[in-house]
Amino acid sequence: HTHSVYSGVALLYPGVGGAVTEKLFVEQTEVTFADIPSSVIKAYVESGEPMDKAGGYGIQAAGGTFVKGINGCYYNVMGFPMHSFCREVGALLDGGLLLAAPPRKASKHP
Repeated sequence: HTHSVYSGVALLYPGVGGAVTEKLFVEQTEVTFADIPSSVIKAYVESGEPMDKAGGYGIQAAGGTFVKGINGCYYNVMGFPMHSFCREVGALLDGGLLLAAPPRKASKHP
């Protein structure tokens, strides 16, 4: 009842001499489902909720009630590995490889 969810992320940024530099990483999260009666699975499918989900369920909605546990990043299962993304961008900023955007000037128009 355990499966893995993988997300691949590519960070592209200007490198030396204006060349595009990339930082790639993959996040893996293991998701374990509980035993689910076939009648419950049928009702879930008929609800339409899983039809637009890459993995066939939404952990952040009714599909999450089937999840017994996860090992890894919850947000990765939702679709974007937020913690790893922030860690990688932070490392680029700390290493001086990426410059933070300057503060934006206030707009004259609301």
